[in-house]
Amino acid sequence: MSDRKTRLVTVDANSTAEDPVRQGPLALDAEQADFDEFVQRALAMLRLQHGRRAAGHHSPAEAARPAFDQEITHALAVWLHQLPAQRAAPRRPSA
Repeated sequence: MSDRKTRLVTVDANSTAEDPVRQGPLALDAEQADFDEFVQRALAMLRLQHGRRAAGHHSPAEAARPAFDQEITHALAVWLHQLPAQRAAPRRPSA
């Protein structure tokens, strides 16, 4: 596996929400199978992180950060679901 592909599809339990954001634009130019693998791994990572946050017990004061993180995770999941349409959209020539 090439270094570029390894970086592209390496989304795991230790990844942060920023990792798929950095990798997503690269994934748009990848082979279809690599693109699909990236999206699936990123969504799986988000589900895993969501489960970890849901398992925590927080006081109202401590709940502010997880609530924020949950909103970011939701927005990232929506973006990942929309990414295939970005891949299929016709590209405009550079000016």
